[in-house]
Amino acid sequence: MPRYHSCLLLLATLLVGAPRLDAQVADSGYARRAVSDFLTALRADSSLPDSLRALTPRDLDSLPLSDFILLDDPATSIYVHTMASVLRQLPEDLCAQMSIGNSGGAPQLLTFLAAVDASTVDSVISVYNRALHAVHKAAPPRVATRSEMRAAMRRITGALSLADQQRLANMIRNPPPTSADACWYGRLLTDGLAALTPAELGPVFRAMAGLSPTKQK
Repeated sequence: MPRYHSCLLLLATLLVGAPRLDAQVADSGYARRAVSDFLTALRADSSLPDSLRALTPRDLDSLPLSDFILLDDPATSIYVHTMASVLRQLPEDLCAQMSIGNSGGAPQLLTFLAAVDASTVDSVISVYNRALHAVHKAAPPRVATRSEMRAAMRRITGALSLADQQRLANMIRNPPPTSADACWYGRLLTDGLAALTPAELGPVFRAMAGLSPTKQK
């Protein structure tokens, strides 16, 4: 799943705004079956080109962020809320790896799915399916302008505590972050984004990912 390490400076004051979900029991067997069933469904999906119908688990690990930024606003919101749920359930080391690539890069799909509950596994698979189908849209959805990005940041940073601001400042001044700080940052980021409405989140997320509003048709 795409990581957010390139957004550390831009989003250093995101507010933790999304509610924490009660964790259920992780089931690694369910995760493996869900991924296998998903790949089987892709092979039978005639609406997709052959290149996407023949994906493997390794291919899912390396899906580019560009596949996810083509999601529409409601699907982008689901994606970010799903990521927030994943990070809340992962142990600290996996959470850190997924957040900013700490300790050798992001974990493989099956690795992190084995550590979350079945409901979250289903949500992740659904987001991947949406992303693969979104690749074929004629043009990406709208991207936030610089002024819109600043306005969104001002809105979601207002309730950030002084302690959280100081912790982020220390992370920026003293790289690389510890696993504890990397995980904390990842949760801070996804929760802050999840606090936005879908109409705000979609364009802001795409701008964070590097799309330029000047390229929109």
